[in-house]
Amino acid sequence: MTMNDMDGKQEKYPPWAPHAQIMALLLLAYLTIQYTTPPEPRYEIPYSQFKDLTNKGHVESLRLAGDVATGTLHSSEALGPRGVIARHFSTRIPAFGDEALLPLLEEQGIELQVSGHSMNIYAIREKPASRKCTGGNSPQFTPIAVRYH
Repeated sequence: MTMNDMDGKQEKYPPWAPHAQIMALLLLAYLTIQYTTPPEPRYEIPYSQFKDLTNKGHVESLRLAGDVATGTLHSSEALGPRGVIARHFSTRIPAFGDEALLPLLEEQGIELQVSGHSMNIYAIREKPASRKCTGGNSPQFTPIAVRYH
């Protein structure tokens, strides 16, 4: 059957056109909401609070960019000196570094992203005495899952 109906009149649009229009409008509405909703604010917290949250297993993900760490908690809780309830935070890694940070992140299963030039992205650890080092007595790099952007 052609685009003509029984009366001999030609249809303007194919039968699937209304469905395509509805889908296009739904997609447009979704994209409008996605890109016009303001992002949740990120609160600056002391490094000591960040370490405490990490030790308690509350940190879901972390991104390191230089000496700035931005992260997301599993659920909202009081952050910073004002105790604002939020999930997103930022803190500064101390200039002297923190050798215990990467093992802690790995132990807690925190998703870690590194962008740009970040300090302390590898932890150097000595091999246990029960194993022999193939490269003499020098320390080796312990691989830690890190995604670079």
